[in-house]
Amino acid sequence: MELSFFDRLSSMIVVDLGTVNTLIAGVNKGIVLREPSRVVVNTETGEILALGSENAKNKSQTLNGVRTVFPMSDGVVVDITLMSHMVAGFVKKAFGNKFRPFGMTAVICVPGCVTSVEQQAIEEAFYRAGIKKVFVMSEAVAAAIGAGLPVYKEDGCMIVDIGGGTTDTAIMSKNGVEAMKSHKHGSVHMNEAIIRAIKMEYGIDIGDATAEELKCSIGLVGTSAPLAVRGRRINTGLPDTVEVDTGVVASTLQRETQNTVSLILDTLLESPPELVSKVIERGIMLSGGGALLKGIVDYISSAAGVDVLVAEDSLDCVLLGAMQMADELIYGPMLDEEDSGFSAITV
Repeated sequence: MELSFFDRLSSMIVVDLGTVNTLIAGVNKGIVLREPSRVVVNTETGEILALGSENAKNKSQTLNGVRTVFPMSDGVVVDITLMSHMVAGFVKKAFGNKFRPFGMTAVICVPGCVTSVEQQAIEEAFYRAGIKKVFVMSEAVAAAIGAGLPVYKEDGCMIVDIGGGTTDTAIMSKNGVEAMKSHKHGSVHMNEAIIRAIKMEYGIDIGDATAEELKCSIGLVGTSAPLAVRGRRINTGLPDTVEVDTGVVASTLQRETQNTVSLILDTLLESPPELVSKVIERGIMLSGGGALLKGIVDYISSAAGVDVLVAEDSLDCVLLGAMQMADELIYGPMLDEEDSGFSAITV
């Protein structure tokens, strides 16, 4: 696949559009934006009050109907209008008004569990944002390349990318992707499970920020000392503080991580035996925010019976791999790729 002369001249951007965070990079510029995938909107007027980490309070403290929306959920566009506004706003924030007059080209990544209709909605949001041409890449393939796996040289490379709303697995060889699985379960769902567990065990309602803090501080291992957690009593609606046994959080995250283990085992079952043996020799590479949870490496390794490694720059692997694809579109395939049947491009 080649770009036209004008496409090569136009500005090219690379976007990792996640449920929780959005990352944008420019070719030869590196990562230029890292923002929450968040829009604050006045539901009465439709006015966009803030994007990403911007604070909406300075713009309007008195308006009714102000709502925070995450336009992406589990890899799916939930509001295409707000999504296009968010993309356009983030691009402008990252690059200012220094665009080529004949449009921009974007390389974007999507999880494997999205349908063709859902993928079209993501592309449409970019077109509405003013992007001229969109190339789509599998998140799993992008993560593998960004993690530095030798997908062009060796067989049996396995990646597990645990994102905010989805988890993607893939086993690759020099000939391409041999097996790929994806489901709509990620770090966001772990937070939701912690909220349910605290509510059931202690009768306390906590918010997502508290659940995120518990997830990151405790992980899958727990500690001996309980943690003081502040929330709202379900029966009275009044604020209260309880001592939470960290084992409650750890066991909840272990159950949630079992979804990822099942996905890994299903991917291995769909792969040729010789590739599975290569995976066992090399180990499984984890990427994404979920890969950084305490104890997740040991848990997955024990449950799946395979060594597990965490990628360097785990949070950025998808974007880094997509940046290599962007370079390929402009400058041609990498030398290693020319000698193999593997293509980094998935459109």
